[in-house]
Amino acid sequence: MKKAIVVFSLVLLGSVIVLSLSGGGITGQALSLVTGNWTDSLQVGVVLLAAIGILGITLLNLTHKDE
Repeated sequence: MKKAIVVFSLVLLGSVIVLSLSGGGITGQALSLVTGNWTDSLQVGVVLLAAIGILGITLLNLTHKDE
């Protein structure tokens, strides 16, 4: 189970990084192309990256067993 959580988190993290660097993100390519402001989608990507990081740390803390 722990391995599945780590793999899922890494895949999600990689996709967010690719989307944020390509100017995609939740706002999509259309907004960045129409407005010419790619920083909007970059900011969304960074926020998603931070949220996924917090989620990953929380999941690791919940699944960690004290020995």
